[in-house]
Amino acid sequence: MALGGESLRSQAVLRKMQWRPLPMFLRGQIVIPVLHDPTHYFLGPMGDSNPTYFINVETNRIPFRETKPELAHWPTVFGSRPSKLDEWKEWYRRISASKQSLWKKMGIAKCLSLSLADMPKNESMLSVATYFWSDTLNSFIFGQGPMTPTVLYIKMLTGLDITSSANPIRLKIKSEYKIKTKVGGGWLGYATNNMGTGPVTDQEHIAFLNLWLERFVFCGTTCGPTAILQHLAQAIHEKKPIPLGKYLLGAVY
Repeated sequence: MALGGESLRSQAVLRKMQWRPLPMFLRGQIVIPVLHDPTHYFLGPMGDSNPTYFINVETNRIPFRETKPELAHWPTVFGSRPSKLDEWKEWYRRISASKQSLWKKMGIAKCLSLSLADMPKNESMLSVATYFWSDTLNSFIFGQGPMTPTVLYIKMLTGLDITSSANPIRLKIKSEYKIKTKVGGGWLGYATNNMGTGPVTDQEHIAFLNLWLERFVFCGTTCGPTAILQHLAQAIHEKKPIPLGKYLLGAVY
């Protein structure tokens, strides 16, 4: 009877509790309501709130603690870095004359302009940085703790959209446009064969965005180009909202 009475009391408490709707900033999050207080929620699931032990163990495992950095051992590690593509700037100027407003609306104008910057390869800096990288935490481990890029960093650095919601599967459509990827000459051949001379067509714009996504955003294979990202390029061309910033961060991890 005691067990039954306790059960009845619990049910009575639940009936009296009126759960308030979630605040807007919590909607879409995984939340767990607090049973005795309908105005409080836990963000969950979550583990130990003090990760010090795990961080200390990982700090002792990453390369810079296991070995002494010898930069001379890394002469060809970054040899697959893509070569400079002068035709890209010319193509950018041609397309931007008519598509700049669309790029701004889609939130890619800033990131597209960043692709014009000539960034010299600094192998020493890259080599040293890898000694602090933890492939378990997907973050850099420094003396003061872990540091990792977030969607806010992506937004500040690139301006890419991080708020739109899109189902990547629905974006994976069979395009009606045939982009010339198997033309020989790598990226140079791709740009030469897909760059037009008259008014910018839909196909040329999609081909341009496909190159930008694969080579500059997601850093695809150096023996490209491919049409793997053409569906994203076409979605941008068709002004469909895409959280490219989230996709970029996911590619980093």
